[in-house]
Amino acid sequence: MALYQSALLLLRAVELSWPAAEAFINLRIAKAGILEYAAPPTRKDYVCIDVGAAQRVVRFMKVRRTAAAVAAKAG
Repeated sequence: MALYQSALLLLRAVELSWPAAEAFINLRIAKAGILEYAAPPTRKDYVCIDVGAAQRVVRFMKVRRTAAAVAAKAG
């Protein structure tokens, strides 16, 4: 599950339906060749992520990236 947490968070933040999110995860698995023993996330894992919380995390990461860029330019 840990392999998919960031992807699930981003997919939930943009409010994709579970079928769309599942298709995205399956494409990611196929492209990355993730080992077979890594169990993919389930619908239950996906809907447990609060949309508002996921969006706040994405906003926080954007602000953090911007602040780091400003600090790098200043220093």
